[in-house]
Amino acid sequence: MPFLIDGNPSASEISDAVNYLLANLAPGTPAGSDTVNNNTTTGFISNTRGDLLQYQYRYIGVRYADNPEGLNFSDNPFSRLYFGIYNSDTVSESNSPVDYTWFEATGGFGSTKVLWIVTAGGRHATFAVSQESPDTNQNWRIVPNRSVDLDNPFAAFNQFMSVKFATNSIGTSGFGDTITNATYYGVATSSDGSTSLDPTDYEFSPFAFGTTYSLFYRTFGGRNISFAPALFQPIGNIKFVPGNVLNLDVVTLGTTSSLGIISLTPFVVESPFRYLLVQYATSENGAGITTDPAGKTYFGLQASDVLTIDTNPADYQWFAAGGTFLTGVNLWARTTGGTTATLSLTLEAPDTSGWQNITAQTTSLYPHIDVYARSGVVVVDVTSPTAGRIGFSSVDSNGIVNLNLDPYGQGRDTGGFTINPAAVASITFDEFGRVIQSGALDQVRYSSMLTTATAGQTAFTFSNTQANQILVFRNGCFLVPTTDYTRTTTTVTFTTACVVGDKVALYYIRLIDGGTSADKVSFVTSTQTLTSGQTEIITNYIDGSEVLFLNGALLVDTDYGYRGANSGYILNTASTGGTFTAVSFSLNNGNVLIFAENFTTTNFASANVSFPTQFYRNSHLMWLNGCLLRPGADYTMSGVASLINSLTLVGSLTFSGQPVQFVSFNSAGEASASSIRAAGVLGMDMTVVIAREPTMLEMFQAMQTELDKLKSEVEMLKGIR
Repeated sequence: MPFLIDGNPSASEISDAVNYLLANLAPGTPAGSDTVNNNTTTGFISNTRGDLLQYQYRYIGVRYADNPEGLNFSDNPFSRLYFGIYNSDTVSESNSPVDYTWFEATGGFGSTKVLWIVTAGGRHATFAVSQESPDTNQNWRIVPNRSVDLDNPFAAFNQFMSVKFATNSIGTSGFGDTITNATYYGVATSSDGSTSLDPTDYEFSPFAFGTTYSLFYRTFGGRNISFAPALFQPIGNIKFVPGNVLNLDVVTLGTTSSLGIISLTPFVVESPFRYLLVQYATSENGAGITTDPAGKTYFGLQASDVLTIDTNPADYQWFAAGGTFLTGVNLWARTTGGTTATLSLTLEAPDTSGWQNITAQTTSLYPHIDVYARSGVVVVDVTSPTAGRIGFSSVDSNGIVNLNLDPYGQGRDTGGFTINPAAVASITFDEFGRVIQSGALDQVRYSSMLTTATAGQTAFTFSNTQANQILVFRNGCFLVPTTDYTRTTTTVTFTTACVVGDKVALYYIRLIDGGTSADKVSFVTSTQTLTSGQTEIITNYIDGSEVLFLNGALLVDTDYGYRGANSGYILNTASTGGTFTAVSFSLNNGNVLIFAENFTTTNFASANVSFPTQFYRNSHLMWLNGCLLRPGADYTMSGVASLINSLTLVGSLTFSGQPVQFVSFNSAGEASASSIRAAGVLGMDMTVVIAREPTMLEMFQAMQTELDKLKSEVEMLKGIR
């Protein structure tokens, strides 16, 4: 072999060696195959038929012209007829037309067509001239106004991304932050958060935004991002604000709870979760946010996996009402049991097909729309027929209400009464075995507020009429009553001001006496300072009634044991000191603890967490590694059942053995005072009809009517009539 390739060959040595091999292999080329040629001048590796197979050098530069000699040589394809390719080992592109190999663009580029490129490893590249991406199966992109690196076709983005808009594919026209009437959007990344003003740093994609389209995005981690130009916000996406810089290292977890807007006429929204929380305000930014619609002109929606209240306007998407609520318009909703809700802003219901007046929930703590419910005509008045009484009612698996009539007033099947053991504490019978009295079980009521604090915020509006029955958390850490916050019946005030973005969670747990409806104490708290090395903690709480915190973090079941005889706790690991708080929940009048709790651990590389027992979807608290989680943002719950035993962590790196614990309540409703509000009935979109057996007179009259009809028909057949 006449060629000796050393450890650092030059490009010409490699080219000569390749050509030598190709020339000597030519005689042995199989039938039907082509020989391959390497052109060291152009860098093209092609076959004898002229097919360009590969490129020899690392970088490709592209320019445009009106003929193969480079007439009107330009970096802008607008109205050009040819494109030229320059393959070299230098990143700088040549400014001489003679260095380019020219290809005709059939029909020219005109004003709408651009040059697309898709690259792969091994210095392969394919070009296409079209208005849109040639197909969706490859990573096509518009050829940028700079050289393309064939050795790094899938280069990762830097941490920060800027987006600019333009009216041509290289950003030399209309370049800036104006999205209106833009026909291209381009992206560029940096490592320091700076925004480049050089169009050549951007890679552009075509889209005619006109005056109505916006740009939406979603980040997935690993510096991956997707863009969606659309009229309305696609579900799970965030609207891009021109001029903003995106941090690609921040996964947009919140977008999993973002609304999707399907249309504005009719107004149809899509929710990734069961509930749409509703708030009212006086501006498009949520000024004066409140649960009371009176006098307000805007409403906000937030998708949520649980019923709660959030008073941070930034957590809602705001819409103009087109009038003043209650006097000029109301917010009506109709749901079909799926993930969508149709909304109407009219004073009266649009029709009789099952619209719910959401603004009628004025005094409710949790104004919301249940998108999983099927809107129905809600029964507000049931009148017993004169021939009997309503003796029994039940709800079947489809949510249909069945009402049975009892002409003797003796209950179901004339044999007594139906008792729900979960709702009564005691049942009394007389000597004949008849039920003469049933004692109602104490009720647990639960309310929560999950919100994001603004800079310097200390006060949070939260209705809690009973003293010392709230649990307060900040960024997942338990706050000590009096020390970390104070409360009134309407407001919780932090001792230390929040910084912007602090996550605040407030819970009001209320225990109502089943006999008198008076408030009882649902839990008590005590706080003490531990010393370094301390393991024993003395209290007088009932063993098993407690939830324990050390320096704001939850102590899970495996962190401690009991001293015995309801005398306190023993830490499994000696304390290093700090603030210890015990929360002890009460027993109801059935001598049962008012809460349930359970503990489990995570599995390696799995976001799914399963507990051996169930918890209530809408009335629970959940911790991971001692930190309180936020439903929706930190974890999701599948299905619609009120009782579940599993969840899926969002955005958490899971390892084996991480502790997860819940505290759950069988809530009978909201803890704060509220009215009984209209609601859709699951599985039902028709009114309930109460039927009774017809009387003898009614049956005779019906029969007489049928006989008269038959007589008339006979007379017509005989020609009498």
